[in-house]
Amino acid sequence: MKIIKALLFLIITLICFAGCGTMANVPYSFTENSNGIAEMTFQTNLNKSGGAKGIGLGEESKKSIQLISIEGKEIPLPERRKVWNPVSLPTERPLTLIVNIFYYYSPDKKGSSHGTGTLADVFLAPAIIAADIASEANALAYNINATGWRNMDVILNCPPLETGKKYRLEYIKGWLQKPRLVLKDISTKKIIYEQEVNENWQVGGKGNWQGESQNLQSKTKKGK
Repeated sequence: MKIIKALLFLIITLICFAGCGTMANVPYSFTENSNGIAEMTFQTNLNKSGGAKGIGLGEESKKSIQLISIEGKEIPLPERRKVWNPVSLPTERPLTLIVNIFYYYSPDKKGSSHGTGTLADVFLAPAIIAADIASEANALAYNINATGWRNMDVILNCPPLETGKKYRLEYIKGWLQKPRLVLKDISTKKIIYEQEVNENWQVGGKGNWQGESQNLQSKTKKGK
């Protein structure tokens, strides 16, 4: 019996690991017949199914970044379960990029999302619960405290890139530090550029990496 349980555990573990790989990276080129080309890779924290690869402190997954537009020109979405990485960009001139930063949020199940434990909360709790039940269908779409995706668009004033170089764009939010986008030279690991970000998270997400559940949410919103 113990052997059978051990085998079942091993099989389940292997299946979990097999299904938790990263999204497929597909290169994308936006060079406009430029003579100089550089590559930029965007921080990604998605598994093969389009879900976040882990929840960290504050019940937030690590941030992911996807490129939305270059010099005002929106780029197409990649095929489902794929992300554009790396992206080839023209060099020797500043670029205006719009990137979408997103993550998955899951409230702490141990705590309460509605009160601080005061006497007023005790009396208000039934009404709050009733309101939650009544608005259950809209909770994920409109409640910033509900479980689900969060995203925001940020304009990145990218400095001139060097021809032949490879860069990586990351979103960093350190202890007692303002959140910022950080552009690094992959070969030297040196920071080339930093830009502070005023966080303005929106409920939901963008892109086709989120699977059928996100498509259903979008259709529900359009049908209202």
